[in-house]
Amino acid sequence: MSDYELKESIAARGRAKASITRLKNSFNKEALLNSELELLLVKRERLITAFNEYDRLSARITALNLEPDKSDNLDEDDVEDTYLHLLSQLDAIANTLRSNKGNPPPDTKPATGPGKIKLPSVVIPTFTVVKQNLAALKNLGEMIDTWDSIIICILSRKLDTMTYRAFQMERDNTIPPTVKEFIDFIEKRALAIENTDCNVQKVQSQRLASYPVATQSHQIAACIYCKSTEHKLFKCQSFKMAAINKRLEFASTNNLCNICLSQHKRKCKFHFRCSLCKQQHNTLLHSDEPSHHASPSVTLSATSHQGQVLLPTARIKLIAKSGTVIYARALLDSGSQASFITQKAVDALGKSSQKTNTTIMGITNAEQSIDKCINLDVHSAVYPFKINVNCHIVKTITTKLPQTQFDMSRMVFPTNYKLADESFNKPGDVHLLLGADVFFQVLLPQPQFDRGGVSCSQSLAATNQSSPASGTTNPGSPSLVHTSFGLVVAGRTQLPAGNFDQVVSLFCRECDNTISNQMSAFWEAEKVPEIFPEKLPEHEYCEKLFKETTKLENNKYQVSMPIKVPLEQMNSELGDSFNLALNRFLNLEKRLHKNVNLFNEYKKFIDQYLELKHGEYREIDQLDLNKDPVYFLPHHAVIKEDSRTTKLRAVFDGSMRTNKKVSLNDMLLNGPVVQRDLFDILLLFRIDKLFFICDIKMMFRCINLDPAQRSLQNILWRESQSKT
Repeated sequence: MSDYELKESIAARGRAKASITRLKNSFNKEALLNSELELLLVKRERLITAFNEYDRLSARITALNLEPDKSDNLDEDDVEDTYLHLLSQLDAIANTLRSNKGNPPPDTKPATGPGKIKLPSVVIPTFTVVKQNLAALKNLGEMIDTWDSIIICILSRKLDTMTYRAFQMERDNTIPPTVKEFIDFIEKRALAIENTDCNVQKVQSQRLASYPVATQSHQIAACIYCKSTEHKLFKCQSFKMAAINKRLEFASTNNLCNICLSQHKRKCKFHFRCSLCKQQHNTLLHSDEPSHHASPSVTLSATSHQGQVLLPTARIKLIAKSGTVIYARALLDSGSQASFITQKAVDALGKSSQKTNTTIMGITNAEQSIDKCINLDVHSAVYPFKINVNCHIVKTITTKLPQTQFDMSRMVFPTNYKLADESFNKPGDVHLLLGADVFFQVLLPQPQFDRGGVSCSQSLAATNQSSPASGTTNPGSPSLVHTSFGLVVAGRTQLPAGNFDQVVSLFCRECDNTISNQMSAFWEAEKVPEIFPEKLPEHEYCEKLFKETTKLENNKYQVSMPIKVPLEQMNSELGDSFNLALNRFLNLEKRLHKNVNLFNEYKKFIDQYLELKHGEYREIDQLDLNKDPVYFLPHHAVIKEDSRTTKLRAVFDGSMRTNKKVSLNDMLLNGPVVQRDLFDILLLFRIDKLFFICDIKMMFRCINLDPAQRSLQNILWRESQSKT
């Protein structure tokens, strides 16, 4: 990936952060309490949009930079805290304004009526946003009146079966439905079910109050957070507005179920998942920070209470498809028979993967199927060393290593050797796992250090311990191993390991092929494709040449071919193309003279080509095939009988390789794709009422080639075999 794209993403993220900061600086609680509810909702929607854009750009920056700055994480935490604080304040003010107007706040939980009909997680403000967006498109001049069928088809997928059935039964089936009719029905039905649910709760409370003797001694608060009997914990506004760490701490202290937020000893009877991450916990307990109690994984080692165990890591270099050097962190694992790489690293490299069908087996015979692999060269960042590795592609390899940061100022390192990973004491992502097939190939002879004569394989002593000249090995210190990637630090330390119980994983985590993931993949397939333009350095250079060399002369454009080398070096780079082009022309000539009609049609095409001055006759003797930049294009006939205009046309082959195995196409730069996708082109036909279809064949004939490069587009032709 180019540095330009990374800088552009960082600048865009700064603009999103500035929007959140402006909303924070303009926040005035007293002024908002006296304002309209609609204005408050617009501010809230703008805040959510700005934070979502900031979060998306942060993820993109992390994908472009495999070793991001640690200060970025702190900055993201501050922005998230500001966002959550503002959002909770705006929601509190909105609830106050609704209560003053007599409108109950919208409930994000599925409402239940007397028939226990469960609605999906669709709230009325969602449809309000739909109406706002449609109004904005209408102001821009879009013909939204013809979009009702498409929009209703998209929105109806968010409804449950009972609600969609009720809509079909109530509407007039003799005319097509409209968006206004659909949204009015949803709002009316949601209001009816909410009012019915409130009445049912009032009746139940009255029945309980009629038996004070039977219930008074056992009655407890329905909400254990605010001690209110009017609602459950998952409907408590105070609990919703609390910070996520407070909610998690409260649920853990009171032994609440992570799914239903109730207290019970047996397995929870509910099976719903978080609406954000699709994991098995309540949405109110969702946290963006990684959990220490993740799903089980295949493990080879664990942390020790006597000190942290360092696993051998190295900083290596990878070459992306564009030629950019990418630094990554590799874990050297002598207990693995295969090597692995994360999908994030593969995306950064921009290389294509290969299909495979491999089953990875680990501790307790846990199996994991992998269907993709990639072959790449791993370069050392210390020595001039390179090794080819076949890596299996997984989503994640392990947690961050080491698991806690520690101070390495007490450790003594040799001055005449370089460390393979200079930040081995700082937690960081692991992008590659190099197995035993690589581990034992990178081991180097273990020389004696200049400091005290301690060999590399002995323990690394601390400054407050005895001199290493004694030759004794301290079991509480890590060891140094000399490899082709530099000195690798591994082993147990006497430093505290921290208070955590997460297990270090050296294999990929187990896949979670649940129905929710399958449904997510289904909706992604139905999603309208998004365009993420990514420019490579070659594309940018090609565009630069196009802008510098394009001219307009006599109402015709003159362009130059984007060749990779100077014009005077083309002949030496291309080689001889005349003999190969001549053999192919002789074969074409035999075919044409066997079919008179085909010869006449082909000759007619060549004559028209010359008549329109798209080409000219030149004698071969005028060219110096050994010095001039010359390339001969083979050509052949393509017949299409069902064509109304041109049944025969000539095709010029620029991919023919010369005696040096190089073609003209190989010597040209690859430019970016400027044409829209077919899906976008088809959508354009739905915007306007009229459109034109025309033949652009002659448009390309109005573009002339630079005279200095015309010798690279020669073709061989003669009307009779008797001519030389």
